[in-house]
Amino acid sequence: MKNSLAEFAGILVENLSFQWGEIKIMPTGINHSSVFLIPLEREAHEIADYFCQQHSDFALAEQVYLNTLAVYAVNCCLRSLGIATDLEASDSWNPIMRSHLAVADLVVRGKGKVECCPVMPGEDFIEITEEVLSDRIGYVFVEINAEMSEGKVLGFVEKANETKFSLLTLISLDYLPKCL
Repeated sequence: MKNSLAEFAGILVENLSFQWGEIKIMPTGINHSSVFLIPLEREAHEIADYFCQQHSDFALAEQVYLNTLAVYAVNCCLRSLGIATDLEASDSWNPIMRSHLAVADLVVRGKGKVECCPVMPGEDFIEITEEVLSDRIGYVFVEINAEMSEGKVLGFVEKANETKFSLLTLISLDYLPKCL
């Protein structure tokens, strides 16, 4: 497992962007933090479409679609950092759990679950449901662009006691491998 994105990229990420396969790591210019840009290609949308079609309620179906894209992006991000995940063990990939809750969890092997929180462009705050406060090791925030073609993994928070987060208070992804 890598200790930081800078070590992972082998460069100083505050000065350069780095492309690894389809995943692009780039500096944000804020507190020397980095973001991962994950392409949300056909496979991600096919999975999200399949999951959301299982809901007759439009608002829930839309949330499931966005959650699925966020989980997909975080899974790509963590795997590129050498962090083992298990999508199939996640509630967000379980049809029974997904039918009752709009979950967006991802199992990190040997550690626990992270919640993958979709963020729309222009949002400054994000709210999570109280149901996911007790059993998550962290919350990773992913901005889905308007075209839904890209997920920008913005940052994370560790265990939470509140349901509302300011995006300005997120911890840099540079520290994510150390926390997981």
